[in-house]
Amino acid sequence: MTPLQVSLATNSARTLQEPSDVVRAFFTSVSGITISAAILMLAIGRVVVGSFGVADLIALTLIVIAIPFVEWAMHKIALHRPPSATSSGHLRHHQVPDDLDWVMLSGQSAVFFLVFAGGFGALVAAPGALATGSPAALLTGVLCAWLAVWNYEWTHLIIHTSFRTRLRYYLRRRSLHRLHHWRNENYWFGVTTSVGDRVFGTLPSHKGDVDLSDTARDLS
Repeated sequence: MTPLQVSLATNSARTLQEPSDVVRAFFTSVSGITISAAILMLAIGRVVVGSFGVADLIALTLIVIAIPFVEWAMHKIALHRPPSATSSGHLRHHQVPDDLDWVMLSGQSAVFFLVFAGGFGALVAAPGALATGSPAALLTGVLCAWLAVWNYEWTHLIIHTSFRTRLRYYLRRRSLHRLHHWRNENYWFGVTTSVGDRVFGTLPSHKGDVDLSDTARDLS
């Protein structure tokens, strides 16, 4: 067996079959702990600050609208940029899609995404906060963006496990994401939503409409 095959055999997300297995894997991972702790602390802080109002609703709405496009752009442009960085974690994830070490973000990557998402959330919330004189809404923007990161990480983990959820949402996400890994890496970029794929033309009507790629594993 190659080193990659050994890694997959000993640390595969496919071994996670029960809900408790998935929950345990998530909340014992560095990224799961880091992102969840950050959200919990900020949520407590936001409740303490108080002054909820229209600006918070505006921030939430704008971030929900933006999520599909930010997710698509990050995946398509940042992670699949040509030429592919051979040392990138995303390349390793494509080489061994079910290896837990690469399904979940590293601690450093989790912090990066929290900082990036936090800045984005605050920026999106800023107009509403300024217009209504509610600076606390900036915290709401950051919190909503961090929740989006949490949902991405959680959904991505479920997709790569053998946990047979009955929820159609996760079944659909698993089906499409696996096509991205095993059929053609140039389509199906959405992980938590397909809105970005629909808008930008990377969601084929049928998988047979897309050729089987020889580079889905090495992104060459």
